[in-house]
Amino acid sequence: MRGAAVRKKRVNFLILSGYIFVILLAVVVLFPVVYMFVNAFAKNIPVETTKGFLPSAWGLSGFYEVFVRRPDYLIKFWNSLLLSCAIVVG
Repeated sequence: MRGAAVRKKRVNFLILSGYIFVILLAVVVLFPVVYMFVNAFAKNIPVETTKGFLPSAWGLSGFYEVFVRRPDYLIKFWNSLLLSCAIVVG
């Protein structure tokens, strides 16, 4: 009876260890994506000058710059998408 209880605790510990590992791995993988998404809304402040995780000033000026003032970016984006689709299709 005692051996079964020890085995059950060992299995629970292994399962808990696995969950902790997966959660830490998810944080490591998702952190750069979340960091870039959050800093996409910074107001004309370089990412490396922000103190902490969140930018000090929020805005949509970066998106305005890319989509309205410099539409050549969209042309390059659609060209890249077209080329990628052509390569994938065959």
